[in-house]
Amino acid sequence: DSFTVIAIDDSHVQLSTIREAFASNGIVCDTCNNATDLLDMMRKKSYDLLITDLKMAEVNGIEILEMMRMVNVRNSKTIPVVVMTAAPNVSEQELLGAGFVACLFKPMSDKDLINTARKCVNGKIAEKQIDFSMLLTYGNEKETLENFVKEMTDTLGSIRNAAQEENRKKMSDAIHHARSSWMMVQSDESLNYLFDLIEDSTSSDDVINQAVEDVFAHGEEIIKAAQKKIEEVTA
Repeated sequence: DSFTVIAIDDSHVQLSTIREAFASNGIVCDTCNNATDLLDMMRKKSYDLLITDLKMAEVNGIEILEMMRMVNVRNSKTIPVVVMTAAPNVSEQELLGAGFVACLFKPMSDKDLINTARKCVNGKIAEKQIDFSMLLTYGNEKETLENFVKEMTDTLGSIRNAAQEENRKKMSDAIHHARSSWMMVQSDESLNYLFDLIEDSTSSDDVINQAVEDVFAHGEEIIKAAQKKIEEVTA
């Protein structure tokens, strides 16, 4: 399993149990016990899944979900959020209706926790598959894809050079130039996040550099997928 999880709960015992359950399945799960730390951790690193307790002293799970959808921190607007609860008076239907992708009723087994996490993440990953259909509407497919790969490679080179020079203006221009291509394959989330960071003068170089690495990893995935598609259309 190559996905990462972040969990928020105000019970250290519960967090420790969750972290160990994921670790024994080879999955990284970071933990925190308040909303401020949650946002700080999400600024520094990309996560595929958020697990929140429903009832906490300072903030409840529904407020965490609403906060995720309101702020613009990496994939906060789209990250799947699973809720845990021991409350006897709430139904699964209510919680799914509130926007959670799944709910876990305490006490839950490690198996339930891991299986639910896998299901939510795999569904999200499948949904985020790179889609070339819009790009390939017109013209010669092989030629279009080859041009696309060249453009992607050039863009990543320009972003890398600008990042090494710590030149935010150059980086912003390179992203602006690349945006339409990434949008066309419905994979512009990491690029948009980097663009927003660059436009915000309070963003630190460390945060920007981490976002540049994410764009690179994502860009390389897109290039690989395009090269695979070239093989398919020329087979």
